[in-house]
Amino acid sequence: MSLFKHKEFVLNISQTDLQLSARTGHGDERPELLQSVDLQAGSYVQVLRAGLMSIGPAVLPRRARVSIVVSSSLVRLFLVTPPSNATGIDDLIGAASLRFSTLYGLKPEDWHIAAAWDSRHPFLAAAVRGTLLDALTGFVGARKLRVRRIAAAPLEVWRRDVDVLSPSSEKWLLSRQGTAVTLLVCDKRRVHAIRSLQWPDETWESVSALHEALQVEAMRLDRQVPRVAYGRGDVPPELAKSASPEMAFQVPKQPRRITVWQQHLPSFDIDFRRGPTVRAKVTRSSFAACVAMLLCIGIVAAESVHTRMQRTQIEIRTTSVLARIAARQKPITNEASLPIKADQAASVNKAISQLNLPWRQLLQDVEASTPKEIALLSIEPDAKRNVLKGTAEAPDSAGMLAYLTQLKSRGHFESVLLTRHELNEQDSMHPLRFQFEANWSEVRK
Repeated sequence: MSLFKHKEFVLNISQTDLQLSARTGHGDERPELLQSVDLQAGSYVQVLRAGLMSIGPAVLPRRARVSIVVSSSLVRLFLVTPPSNATGIDDLIGAASLRFSTLYGLKPEDWHIAAAWDSRHPFLAAAVRGTLLDALTGFVGARKLRVRRIAAAPLEVWRRDVDVLSPSSEKWLLSRQGTAVTLLVCDKRRVHAIRSLQWPDETWESVSALHEALQVEAMRLDRQVPRVAYGRGDVPPELAKSASPEMAFQVPKQPRRITVWQQHLPSFDIDFRRGPTVRAKVTRSSFAACVAMLLCIGIVAAESVHTRMQRTQIEIRTTSVLARIAARQKPITNEASLPIKADQAASVNKAISQLNLPWRQLLQDVEASTPKEIALLSIEPDAKRNVLKGTAEAPDSAGMLAYLTQLKSRGHFESVLLTRHELNEQDSMHPLRFQFEANWSEVRK
């Protein structure tokens, strides 16, 4: 078989040997074994490095795509219950580290923990020694391999079996590697229980013996004995053909090669690769905070547009009045003077009042007196009363009073009066919205 036909390589790692296989992408065809390396006695990390280096580039080309599968004896699998007040991924990582230390009595900092993070339901986590992961990372870097995933063998065999699990029914899954057995009780949504067991070969001689072993585990887990169990791994072929009145045992067919659009089981999709591989779900609190922030930004933007439109309208009216005044100042010859109507005189007087308004200096005084914690929503001058009306928001009443006092002490304002205030319940920050009137004096020369 030519190496150029290999679509993906699979490197299986156990305590005793390494096995390199290749997937060809031909439907249900099983991977072809390319090389098997027996590990010698001694320090496991050292013999693992030596075994990896014995895999030559002729068998595993540089820059090849490879998936690394770690046997059940080298990983630790456990369930984690998220804290009730979890607000981020750091809380979930802390809960997983504490659970790992409680179950196994090991230091979490010596292990690398990955999980199917979930802030609302118990989630499945897996741990591998950091030294083992460092050896794999060094080998991958030296060969410049493209690693698709580093996964635990008990979970990898079930990760692509979407058809086995249905959303409503509970399934019992058995993954066997020698005498090591991993029992998973789950459905399509999440894992409910997990057990790492050591079963002798006699347990796999018949379905009745397997049913007796599962009865013991059902009592420990306080669950009903399953009517159907599913097996993968080193399962005797004749076991699937035998029958028992108490329970049926099935070995699913080898799954087809996963395509881009196929769905994975998220509970088993755990990757040991270091880096940004966390796929945490959005919590209700974080979603509410994002929505509140977006609402605040929208309100501020809307008020800013409203204020800009008011300024534009004032400028247009001022330009119109100036044009009318300039036209009336032209000398009139050989024409009789026309009387000015009362509404025209009122309009002109109002425009003149607006023109005489020290708007620029008043605006500078307001902006200089407004700290960062005060949100100024709108301002409206009233030239007839020499009053500047404003609407603003403060985080609390103390901030509101301090702002009004500071506004009174600056510029042209003789007095500042609080006319209305209320708590903005629609905003998640509950700011205090208030209205004020500031009387100004004549322009200071």
